[in-house]
Amino acid sequence: RAVTMSELAQLRRGGTWPAEPLVAVTFDDGYRDFVTEALPVLRDAGLSATLYVTTGYVGGTSSWLASEDEGDRAMLGWSELAEVASEGVEIGAHSATHPQMDLLAPSALRRETAAPRTELEDRLSVAVQSFAYPYGYARRQTRTAVQSLGYDNACGVADLVSTATDD
Repeated sequence: RAVTMSELAQLRRGGTWPAEPLVAVTFDDGYRDFVTEALPVLRDAGLSATLYVTTGYVGGTSSWLASEDEGDRAMLGWSELAEVASEGVEIGAHSATHPQMDLLAPSALRRETAAPRTELEDRLSVAVQSFAYPYGYARRQTRTAVQSLGYDNACGVADLVSTATDD
């Protein structure tokens, strides 16, 4: 069964793990091809997922990837994000401008974590509980900043299987 990241976090906190196998499917950034490529597959398979949105680029392009020759990828617009949310896909925050969070001053770190949540909740009328760290890593200061803003869960990247003892 596919669950959102917030559902997975709630299950882990609850202490009772279901006997059935679970998978959490996530997508980063908010590229427009999510609607044309991923959403139809999720819909046809009856799967849920979490989409992490970089709010500063909604309706634009992935210009933060210009140095990797990927800066012209189309991003979802607000109406498309509303459609995605109405399909049961959890919307999570992925920062405002996709910076390397661990390199930011505390005030910039707070802006990059607080602003996306507020904007997503205001524009889409959904609760945003989940955060994904740009580039997949986060030191303690960054994790603490995200947690202090009330996010319920956050995702990073590691070449390991997640276990019940993970943070």
